[in-house]
Amino acid sequence: MNLDDDSYKQTLGQYSGCLFDVCLFWDLLHCLEPTQLGALNEALKPYLYSATLGHSICHICGGKSGTDAAWDYRIAAINQLELIESTPKQYRPWSQHEFVSLFDSFSIKEDVLSRDGSLELLLQAD
Repeated sequence: MNLDDDSYKQTLGQYSGCLFDVCLFWDLLHCLEPTQLGALNEALKPYLYSATLGHSICHICGGKSGTDAAWDYRIAAINQLELIESTPKQYRPWSQHEFVSLFDSFSIKEDVLSRDGSLELLLQAD
C-alpha cells in the first residue's frame, strides 16, 4: 500500500459508517514521514470518537534510532498476540511536540519510557 492520503482514505473506505474502539498502531507511526503521518491522521478522523483508544510504540529524539529488531506483531486470536520475524525497519525519531502536532486526532493519555529508549503510548481520540 502506498502511504499517501488517497491510499489511507481508500483503505479505510471499506469501513464506512463504522467507528473504531481501538487502533493498534504498534511501531507504524514511527516509520512514517511527516506528510504520511498527517495523511493518516486526516484519514482516521471520520472513524474516531471520544472513547477510541490507540496504542503505539515509538522512539523519541535522544533515544535509539535507525533500525530496530526484526519483529512484527499479529493478533492470532482473542487474548493472543503473536510475535513474528520480519525485516528490520527504518525508524524516524519524533520529537513529542512534532508528533502531537501532526497526529492531533489523538492525545497522549499515558506513556511509559523503557530502558531501550522506546516510548509506549496509550492514545485517546479527541
